[in-house]
Amino acid sequence: MRKNIVYYVTRQYMKMNKKRTFTTFLGIVFMVLLMTCVFVGKDTAIEYMEQVATQKDGKWHIGLYDITKKEQEEVEKLTEVEQTAVSVNYGFTQFAQSANKSRPYLNVKGYQEEMF
Repeated sequence: MRKNIVYYVTRQYMKMNKKRTFTTFLGIVFMVLLMTCVFVGKDTAIEYMEQVATQKDGKWHIGLYDITKKEQEEVEKLTEVEQTAVSVNYGFTQFAQSANKSRPYLNVKGYQEEMF
């Protein structure tokens, strides 16, 4: 019963204030259009930046650390993965030619050819 009274009063108010009602509906329509443009524009801009970065710096990649051979094979089987490569960290070694006297070390890593 109360619901009908609220609807009745609202309808009467809208009939008496047609200009304000029209302005409100117009504002709602423009707000929806603006929000749609913002979200579509954001997606378009991000996609464009991804394409520019791919052309400039190469394809996107991700690094996984401390994974086993089995986990590597599972990653290679994923449909989203086009190519994989492995690098191995052998650790630090003394490096006498280092310009940094407080840390005369060299970090030695091994890379598969696909990494380059």
